[in-house]
Amino acid sequence: MGPIAQIALTGVLAVLALDIFGSLASIKLNFPYKRLAWCSFLIYWLLGVMANSLETAVTACGLVALVDATVGWAISWKIGPGRISNGRLRPLVFLSTVVLVVSLEVCLGMLGFVLGRMVLHSVTL
Repeated sequence: MGPIAQIALTGVLAVLALDIFGSLASIKLNFPYKRLAWCSFLIYWLLGVMANSLETAVTACGLVALVDATVGWAISWKIGPGRISNGRLRPLVFLSTVVLVVSLEVCLGMLGFVLGRMVLHSVTL
């Protein structure tokens, strides 16, 4: 398995676990699910740090974000906290949400890669 697949698989498992357990916890402990956004941001940042190239970080984070914005959202929707207020998801809202999530998470992965190289590897970019 190549580096992109390894990082993407790690990320998919992490974000889906967050979607499942975070959704359950937000219901059980009665807190807004959106408070867990920082956990998601941290996952993507760490995926970027794990990458051996910027291309790997972008590709792996993009794949993970696509799963998170589709499968992960469906999981949290089914459990409860991922539902939108009117309960009806229009195609344009879905598509714009997916594009926004993928864009944001890829940027976080890129930031993780750059900062990881600067701090952990002392490599000048």
